[in-house]
Amino acid sequence: MSDLTNKTIAALLADGIGVCFKVKGDSMHPLICADDYLVVEPASAEHLVNGDVVLARADRGLTAHRVVAMEHGCIITRGDNASCADAPVPHAQLLGRVTRVERNGEAQRVGRYSRAMLVMRRMLRRAWIRFES
Repeated sequence: MSDLTNKTIAALLADGIGVCFKVKGDSMHPLICADDYLVVEPASAEHLVNGDVVLARADRGLTAHRVVAMEHGCIITRGDNASCADAPVPHAQLLGRVTRVERNGEAQRVGRYSRAMLVMRRMLRRAWIRFES
């Protein structure tokens, strides 16, 4: 996305207005895939829990990843398709919470995963990778 698009998304969310935009990348596959549309609602860190999918400003730009921990005024996220966590993001960099993913005209609500569910998903993904090799 362009810098202007990123700034517009951030400004709208800061003003309390939800946004919908097309994403690139597969770091949240299979929940979010390249060319899906994300619906993001404004959110603050005190209302988040582990398992929420959030949109935040990261070094690489706007990033939608799942919250895996919150500590020392920062949110730690990781893509569902990633093997390690992202660098901590200060609460001030949080823009909103992803509430829906739209793909091929179909909307899917984005819920919260429990820690156990996240661990199970990682284990299944690793087992599948070994199986395919």
